[in-house]
Amino acid sequence: QAEDGIRDVERSRGLGDVYKRQSIYRTTKYIQFEVYVVDNNSSDGTIQMIEREFPQVKLIANKDNIGFAKANNLAFQKSRGKYILMLNPDTVILQNSLYKIVNYFEQQPNIGAIGCKMLNSDRTLQPSCYNFPTLLEIFGMYFIGSRIFSGLKKFDYDKVQEVDFVRGAFLALNKQCLEEIGLLDEKLFMFGEETDLCYRMKQRGWKVIYIPDTVIIHHRGKSTEQISDNMYSQRIRSIIYYFQKNRGKISTFLLRAIIFFGVGLRLLLRGVLEIRNRILGKKKKTISKDVQLEVLRLALGLNK
Repeated sequence: QAEDGIRDVERSRGLGDVYKRQSIYRTTKYIQFEVYVVDNNSSDGTIQMIEREFPQVKLIANKDNIGFAKANNLAFQKSRGKYILMLNPDTVILQNSLYKIVNYFEQQPNIGAIGCKMLNSDRTLQPSCYNFPTLLEIFGMYFIGSRIFSGLKKFDYDKVQEVDFVRGAFLALNKQCLEEIGLLDEKLFMFGEETDLCYRMKQRGWKVIYIPDTVIIHHRGKSTEQISDNMYSQRIRSIIYYFQKNRGKISTFLLRAIIFFGVGLRLLLRGVLEIRNRILGKKKKTISKDVQLEVLRLALGLNK
């Protein structure tokens, strides 16, 4: 029965890689499942490719880019499975991962979400477990250095463990949990959806689990590289909203201050940083000045 298996969602922003999508069918055994692909108005022939190569896929073709959360919620509402998997289009599933996920859910009915081990394209380990964002961590990322706060240094990726939240590129969900806490928050257009969802799970007593024997390759950035660097401002907008919703007025005020002074300092030192990068031969992309100014306005509450 479909309710004994898993229902998979792929969000498509125009990635037409047949091999990656075939990984679901090639590696999944012993369970019944259905696949939804939600296309947010792509223009590279993805819809035609899905219809041609995967007639069994249930395709939802949106006329506009309605955002990550709303697109997924459309498929959630149509799903028949007992469990749901949100899966990025820039991933390749290895082994029989979905079967293992179902087994974990069945053994522990109080699990709300499960994440897996993620590998980069070169098979090196990729962070996939996280603590809920704190003011100290965000301060450190702006003023000390993001490497100190790397997710790889906080978790043992070789053992099963309960975590705050896992990366949304592969996020298996208990549908019963979703019926209790609600779907993805559609005010989050892009980024932060899994953080908010897992936070609500924890508040209701559900567990978020990481399991290392479920493995995927995540070609990180491939599903978002087609979008301009205003993704940075979208991330800032999401983290501000998350704090407003879950952390209260004082924490939100302090967050805005950290962002304002952190981005403001980078804006003032923009020329120096660019010269340093050229001298050191670094090809690190710099956020555009216009986007930095937009983020300053977001921090001050002048933009929504």
